[in-house]
Amino acid sequence: MKIRYSFIPVCITIFISAAFAGDPPALRRTLLDEVRRHPQLQMQDLYKFAFQAAMGNEHIMADSAEMEKYLCQELAGITPGGPEDLVEYLTPDSSAVRVNLRPFKKLNGNAVKLVSLMIKSTRVFKPSREKLRIYLAGIEKLAEDGLIPFKAESIRTYFKQLEEKQFPAMHHSKIFEETYKPAYRVIAGCYVSDIH
Repeated sequence: MKIRYSFIPVCITIFISAAFAGDPPALRRTLLDEVRRHPQLQMQDLYKFAFQAAMGNEHIMADSAEMEKYLCQELAGITPGGPEDLVEYLTPDSSAVRVNLRPFKKLNGNAVKLVSLMIKSTRVFKPSREKLRIYLAGIEKLAEDGLIPFKAESIRTYFKQLEEKQFPAMHHSKIFEETYKPAYRVIAGCYVSDIH
C-alpha cells in the first residue's frame, strides 16, 4: 500500500514540470513523432493530440462503471497485436501517454486495472489551457517551417475558432479513424509501469 501512495508525489512533480514551457526542441520532436506515426492525420487530429497532452482524460471520466463497460466492449471487438507500440508519449517529459489497446490486449491487459489508472491519472493531472496554447503554437511553427502538410494560416484560423469555442474535446477525423482505427486510453505517464 505504501508503494501505491509513493507514486502520487512523483506524478504531481512530473505534471508541474517545465516540459511545456522551457524546451521547444523537445516539444517539436514530440509533435513530429506523432506526425511520423500517423502521416494521414488531419488538423483535427493534431488538435486532439495537443488537447490530450495538455488536458488529460478528465473530460471522459464522468462514470467509471460505464468507462469500464465500454472498455471491455472495445477490447472484445479488436484483434490483439497490431502495428502500434503499447505506449505513445503525448508530452516531452512522458507525463501523459496513450495506452494502445491492441498491444494491451495481446499482453492480456486487465481492463479494471486500466480504468483504475485512468481514474488515478485524473487526480494528478492538472489540465491547462496555457499548456494547450503552447502545443498549438508548436504545431503552427511546424506548419510555418513546412514540416506538416498544412498551411500555417489554415492552422492558425482553425485553432482560433476552437479557442473561441473554449477549446472543446474532439473526436479523431474520419480519415484518421478509417486509416488507423485508433483504440487507446490516456493515462499519466508515471503509471506506465503499472499497466502490466
